[in-house]
Amino acid sequence: MNKESGVTCAVRRGRADPTRTPCVRSVILCSLLSLVDCGGGGNGAPGTSGTSTSNPPPPPDQGVDPGRYVGTVTIDGVNYFGDAVLAENGKTHLYIGGPYADSERIQLASPEGSIDFVSPATTPSGHVAVGGIIGREGEDCGQQGSPSARWCNRASSAQMSVEPAAGGETGELQGVITDSDETWTFDLTPWSNAYNVPARLTDLAGQYTEEVAPFAQGMVLTIDVEGRAFFQSSYLCTGNGTFGPQGDGSFNVFDVQMSIANCDYPYSQYNGEYGGLATLSPSDRSGHDTNVRIWLVSYSPDWSAVTMWGRRIPGS
Repeated sequence: MNKESGVTCAVRRGRADPTRTPCVRSVILCSLLSLVDCGGGGNGAPGTSGTSTSNPPPPPDQGVDPGRYVGTVTIDGVNYFGDAVLAENGKTHLYIGGPYADSERIQLASPEGSIDFVSPATTPSGHVAVGGIIGREGEDCGQQGSPSARWCNRASSAQMSVEPAAGGETGELQGVITDSDETWTFDLTPWSNAYNVPARLTDLAGQYTEEVAPFAQGMVLTIDVEGRAFFQSSYLCTGNGTFGPQGDGSFNVFDVQMSIANCDYPYSQYNGEYGGLATLSPSDRSGHDTNVRIWLVSYSPDWSAVTMWGRRIPGS
């Protein structure tokens, strides 16, 4: 039972039972409904024709700017690496790995494992993303005692509350990620130079050596100029998918659909149908190399997340 939303959902191996309403979607619906005025009495209350002359309505909420953000997520007093995209259509994906001390570079090695926060939509205020925390499974869980080990084989509905940092760098975000048991804080810096450029398939097309996915060994991701993608790893995992610029392509975000199949043990749990986001990215904030970051999530039959980092093969 989610105490805040009143939603009941069955859990199997820490994942949502596919025979029940998915927790993430239920929480989204309940959270959205709780923020929408459904009518009320007079005295100028929203949803009525009454007016108030003493208390003018507040200015409209401008929300938080969409963008690409990199920085730290603090769990149990330790800073972890965070790499996020807040897309124009409201989707939010945040990869957490660590520990981490340098917010100017993309971290590849995550000796204590990794976790993902994903959300398919923001609330009407634009400051809250309602979704879920998804841990890894089996041999992909982190070292004993680490947060990722605590989240091994677990997933939970959660929300991400975001606010611009007061007095901080322009566009810097701070906030918290909460579920029923955890509260994590984060401090993320905008990578505007990696976001405020058009999403073009001709720029994305190429071959990439995968360096982060659980089954990355021997894996090369190929994307053609039509956005069609394929990979195969040493663990027999194959991937077939499509990439397309999100919306009108004004920003460096691509929508992704990916089917992962044939993964052998110990990675067979990653077989499934995924959706997500991708972006071309430098290795550090001021860099000019072009790599691809991909955030993938599946809610059926179990919650599963795969975050990828592909380093472009020179000349491709």
